[in-house]
Amino acid sequence: KIRKNDKTKHYINLANYIHINFIIKCIFHLPKLLV
Repeated sequence: KIRKNDKTKHYINLANYIHINFIIKCIFHLPKLLV
C-alpha cells in the first residue's frame, strides 16, 4: 500500500531529477552555442 504522501514525494524527486538533468545539459551545450 502506497500512501499519497509517498507518491507525491516520488513525483517531486522525479521532477527534481529531470530539472537537474536539463540544467546540466544546458550548461554542457551553452559553450557550443556561444562559439
